Amino acid sequence: QHLGIQLAAHAAIHDDLRAGDILTYFRESFGVHILKFELSQAWGLRGYHPELTPDAPVMRNLLVQAAQTDMTVIFDPGPVENMEEETEAFLRLKDAFPDLKIVLTHCFFPKGDGKNPLRHQLLEKLAAAGMYFDISNHLCLWHIDPMGQEALDFLQGVRQAVGVERMIWGTDVPGVLKTTSYPEMVSVM
Repeated sequence: QHLGIQLAAHAAIHDDLRAGDILTYFRESFGVHILKFELSQAWGLRGYHPELTPDAPVMRNLLVQAAQTDMTVIFDPGPVENMEEETEAFLRLKDAFPDLKIVLTHCFFPKGDGKNPLRHQLLEKLAAAGMYFDISNHLCLWHIDPMGQEALDFLQGVRQAVGVERMIWGTDVPGVLKTTSYPEMVSVM
């Protein structure tokens, strides 16, 4: 099933692969109702298409189908240079598909760069537009101090910016469990 979703996401960029047909097959055959786009430059679609935005016209086919069938769409943008532009792209996407359930992973990859207040401000805008945020990687993949105070402070800022009802934990499981155990993660949450 995971391979099928990866293929469907890749097919969104290459219309000749009939992305809609592939997604329909996996939705109807296996009950798939979550679609994740790995957009990151290093390991995702932007590695092949660096200018790809979440609201790009080539994504439209799958997003229309996802909206029509009440799917949830997860976007993993990876580290982005311009968080403001990425935020605007997601806001345009929510304008085009107001009822589509959209999850943003990694909250713009927080790190000790002094930009966490900006991250919180942008996440607040996206939450106001109706988006959700996966925080599962923040405690174990933190670049400076895994499970440390800076990670906890960032998550507290996310909670204040978007509210607990818009926070999700789990789209990066089991990968996030490489450095931290499940019980440790749950106890912090």
